[in-house]
Amino acid sequence: MNLFFQQQWKRQIIFHNWFIKGKLIKPMVLIFLSVFFTSASSIISQNTTAGDYFYKNQKYELATAEYMRLYLKGIQTPAVKQKLALSFMRNGNYRESIPYLDSKSFESRHLKIYASLKSGFHAMAMDSYLTIKNSALYSSDQKFKSKILAGTILIEKGEYQKARNFYESISTSSENLEIKSTSEHVILYLDQIKEKRKKSRVLAGIMSGILPGSGQMYAGHFTDGLISFFINGFLIGSAAYANHAETRAGMSHGGSVILGAVALIFYSANIAGAVASAKRYNIYQERKFHRDLRERFFNLDRMERDTNISFTVKY
Repeated sequence: MNLFFQQQWKRQIIFHNWFIKGKLIKPMVLIFLSVFFTSASSIISQNTTAGDYFYKNQKYELATAEYMRLYLKGIQTPAVKQKLALSFMRNGNYRESIPYLDSKSFESRHLKIYASLKSGFHAMAMDSYLTIKNSALYSSDQKFKSKILAGTILIEKGEYQKARNFYESISTSSENLEIKSTSEHVILYLDQIKEKRKKSRVLAGIMSGILPGSGQMYAGHFTDGLISFFINGFLIGSAAYANHAETRAGMSHGGSVILGAVALIFYSANIAGAVASAKRYNIYQERKFHRDLRERFFNLDRMERDTNISFTVKY
C-alpha cells in the first residue's frame, strides 16, 4: 500500500515539474496558438475571396458590402482598403473611396490620384503625385505611371500644348515600352483636337443677324434655329404689316412700334442665342474629347493593371 502511494506521489511530482516549469505548458500553448491562427487565417482568406468573387463577377455593390464588413470587423489591411476603394469607384462613388486610400503604398497613392481627379479635387491629386515623384520609396516606372495620370489635369484645363509637351517628356524619358506607347497615343489624341474645327461665335452671331436662326443651325442646333427663324419672321412680318396698315389708314403707329420693339428684343436674343449655341457646341466637343480620352487611356481597368492589385477567386 505504501509502495502504491509512493508511485502516485512521484507521478504527481513529475507532472508538476513539467506543467508548472513550462515543460508541458509551452508546447500546449504553441499548439493552441497554431490552431487558432490557422483557423483565423482560413476564415479571413475565405471572406476576402468572397469579396473578390463578387468583384470579378462585376457585382460591385456586393463586393463593397463584403469588403466593408471585413473593414468594420477590424481587418483594415492596405489590400482590403484598396479593394474597398476600387469597389466604391466601380459604383461611381469616387469621393467615398478616397478616405480608404490612406496608406503609403504606391497602389493607394496612385488610386488616390485617380479618385481625386474623378472627384474634381485637382489639388489633392497633384499632392499625391508629388509625393510619389519626390519619394525614394517608388520605382521609376511607378513614378512615370503616376505622371501620366497627373498630366490629365492639364488636359482638363484645356492647356493642350502644355499637355503635349508634358507627355512628350514622358515618352522620351521612360524606357518602359508600355509607358512610352501610352504617352505617344495621348499625344496623337491631343493633335486630333487641334484638327477639329471649332464653331466661330462671331460667325454664328453675324449669320443670325443676317438670317435669324441660321447661326444656331451653323452651331448644330437645328431645332433652335427653326424656332428662332419662325418667331422672328412672324414678329418682323407682323410689325411691317401693322406699319403698312396704319400708314394706309392714316392712324398713329403705336401698334407697329410696340410690335417692332418686341421683334427687336427677339431679334437681339436670336443673335445672342447663336453666339451661345456656338459656345455650347465647342464645350460639348471638348468634354466629349476628354471623356473619350479617359475611357481609352485612364479607365479603372488600367488603374488595376498599373497597381497590380490581385483578386483571388475560388469556385
